[in-house]
Amino acid sequence: MPEKMALSTSYGIALQPICNAQFVHVADELLYRARSGADSVQIDDPLLATARACTTAFYEVGLRSLVGERRLFFNATAEWVKNPNIMPLPNAQLVAEVPATLLAEPDIRQQLAELREQGYRICVDDATLDAHADDILEMADFLKVDVRRRDAWSWPMRYQHQALTLIATFVENRDQLAHAKESGYALFQGFVFAPPNHIQSPNKHRSSNSAVEMQLLAELALNDLSPERLESLLVQHPHLCQLIFKQLNSAAHANLVRTVSSLREAVQLLGTRRLTALAAALSLSRNDPVQAVQLRAVVIRAALCRNIASHLKDVNESTAFTLGLLSLIGQIEGEPMESLLASVPLEDGVKKALLHREGGLGRLLNLVERFENGVLTQVSAGVLGFLNDDYLKAVAWADALINAAPTTNKPHGNNANR
Repeated sequence: MPEKMALSTSYGIALQPICNAQFVHVADELLYRARSGADSVQIDDPLLATARACTTAFYEVGLRSLVGERRLFFNATAEWVKNPNIMPLPNAQLVAEVPATLLAEPDIRQQLAELREQGYRICVDDATLDAHADDILEMADFLKVDVRRRDAWSWPMRYQHQALTLIATFVENRDQLAHAKESGYALFQGFVFAPPNHIQSPNKHRSSNSAVEMQLLAELALNDLSPERLESLLVQHPHLCQLIFKQLNSAAHANLVRTVSSLREAVQLLGTRRLTALAAALSLSRNDPVQAVQLRAVVIRAALCRNIASHLKDVNESTAFTLGLLSLIGQIEGEPMESLLASVPLEDGVKKALLHREGGLGRLLNLVERFENGVLTQVSAGVLGFLNDDYLKAVAWADALINAAPTTNKPHGNNANR
């Protein structure tokens, strides 16, 4: 893999704990790291950093796995505050930290009020109040104060009559912690508790397809969605397909009692709103493109499995399509099949086919793999003719699909976290 691709896809996240006066861990701040394991922030594009951090936190790791029921503070960008639909996020536990530069915008009060109506909480910091009047706090739920300020200990008394939770930040030792608590701060953040904890994403090799993401978002905006069209777009984005299946194990789908047998069924259960959020977050994350030869192989195999299933009575075409797709996702994502399937609520028949080539689906996949490798023996000329015909149709379908994607991608924003 070229060095540029390895660096550009190796970003990560970290969490720094926020504790209450009883020193109970009640919240976390989400921090972006341009390189996985980096000790400090490096942000050239705030929206890119926020989108990457949120994609990793909400879709790769999962909010429940990351923080449980605790609140999660994240750095909101001007683009997201003005239009949160560019990257829809789960709002119940999130606190948006608003940059001071944005508070001078003419419509900011209305925008923040709308965010609060949607369920987000708002946080500003002491630097914000240095540049703006105190009435800005009418739009906020949390106020962060750097305890290194000379006047830091007077802030809780100053704002004690406002419906506002004050957070002491940069608390680095026990003396500062005791002083902050005596002064009346409600929450505390800093190295006195712990340095940021680096979170290992399960996706070591992130892949993307910007053209497909844009087409997918356009398709999801239509009133009359075509399941076939969605499926044909999704098969060109293995990373997104993997995240779709994993989302069915998230807290939002904790009551899911049945497994799925196909990508189409997974999309139906996930819903267009969450699928839109996934596609939007990935499009803002701007990961490097999947190698063309890898993508073409995935699409051809999925189509070939579907074509062969059309001749069989006991194999569903959509399930066969998904079988072909999943059989190669692990290679592209750099994840063992056992690990990939452990987080996917697939029917046992599909899992057994992928892992052990068992059952009718397993025989189908084994047949396809042997055909691709040119090692088919003891097959009649008639069957081989059918396979050749199905393969040529799969290649034609895949090439038409891939070539239909735009060759140029308009630049679009990206995310950030400290």
